[in-house]
Amino acid sequence: MQNCKLNLSFIFCFFSLFLIFNNAHALFEDSDARREIIKIRDQLKTLDNKISETLDKLDTSKQGRLELLNSLEVLSRELSQFRGYIERDQQNTSTIEDRLEKLEYMVSDLTDRLSLLEPKPVSVLGEQLMVKDEEKEMYEKATESMSDGEFDVAAQLFSRFNKKFPDSSLSAYALHSEGAAYYVLKKYEKAIKKLTKLESDYLDYPKMPDALLTLAACQTEMKRSTEAKRTLKKILKHSPTSDAALTAKERLKQLSNS
Repeated sequence: MQNCKLNLSFIFCFFSLFLIFNNAHALFEDSDARREIIKIRDQLKTLDNKISETLDKLDTSKQGRLELLNSLEVLSRELSQFRGYIERDQQNTSTIEDRLEKLEYMVSDLTDRLSLLEPKPVSVLGEQLMVKDEEKEMYEKATESMSDGEFDVAAQLFSRFNKKFPDSSLSAYALHSEGAAYYVLKKYEKAIKKLTKLESDYLDYPKMPDALLTLAACQTEMKRSTEAKRTLKKILKHSPTSDAALTAKERLKQLSNS
């Protein structure tokens, strides 16, 4: 829906700009120039409002950023052409000149804000993922807390991360880390809840065997041996050649002998 609104906004902007150009030609060819200038002012005001709305509706998806960048390039070129018309007829155009300068500034501002949305690389458990600056900063802060042994703080930060960025490519990693932090804190019920959610929501998560080992460990600590065995057998079934599978075999033996 947001993409749709953004696209409609730009369509309207460019349609308005098209009308501006038509009227700009009329300004220099029609004897009733003053009336045409008034029309152009109104249309510039409309375009001004549409660009302002766009500032508040920047789409953060990859496709949305690309569409916005292409639209801005077109808009910049056409604004430059329009400035050429204005510069060729200085009479009665001071107000339009001010408006045009404002629009050019807003286009520049949009371009600058767009650059902030460009994804940045972040290294997670040997994987290179592309995320926004804000995601990268928040995730790395949580990871740093984990590395410093501040597991309670880390768990809270990972939880906040997933609430704020539910569709992030880092969501599964954050959920895994949150569960691991609760395990270290011996908050096994919370750990089980997070790791179970990870298993159900992120089937393709590359570190799932390791996450399941932690889940089985939590279940073992809670004296849920049957559940722990079932979890360990999942590792053997779905990831038989992984390092986690070797550990799972050992733990299954221990549980069977206990």
